Amino acid sequence: MDNTKMFNVDEIYKSNSQFLKAADIKGYRPIVEIEDFEIGEVGAEKKPQVILKFKNKDKKLGCNKTNAERMAVLSGSKNPADWIGAKIRLYVDPSVEFQGKKVEAVRISLEFWEAPQRKLAAAAIATNAKSQPPDPEGWNEYTAEDSKDGDVPF
Repeated sequence: MDNTKMFNVDEIYKSNSQFLKAADIKGYRPIVEIEDFEIGEVGAEKKPQVILKFKNKDKKLGCNKTNAERMAVLSGSKNPADWIGAKIRLYVDPSVEFQGKKVEAVRISLEFWEAPQRKLAAAAIATNAKSQPPDPEGWNEYTAEDSKDGDVPF
C-alpha cells in the first residue's frame, strides 16, 4: 500500500445510507430541487418525518422538525406536497444539540428559495411580501456568492 497517497477518512468510511448525512455535503452548500416526498420513520426512535427526495440525487433528507419548519417558512405552506419543484440550499450546521452533544447536521438554509411561479406567490403572501423570509436564528450570514454551489455527488 502506498502510504504517501492522500486519504480522507470521510471517503474511506463513506456512508452507504439512503439518507443524506452532514459528511456527504461538508464543505459545500448545494442547491437541490425537491422531486417528491414521503412520510416515513427515521432514526433510532422511529419518529415519523417528512422525507425529501431530490432530483438527480440518490440520497434523501429526513426532515427533522427544524428543517420542516424552515420549509414551511420558505414555501408559505405546511403541506409537503407544495414543496415539490422548489429549489433549496443545504448546508452543514456544526453545532446542533442532539442527545446532549453538539453534532453536525444537514440544514435547509433560509437564504435561498426558488419555486415555480404559483408557489412563489404563496410564499410571498405568507412572508408578507418581504424580500427575505424571516431569519429568527441568524442563519443568513452568508450570501449566495459565498457558497460553493458545485455539484455534490450524494
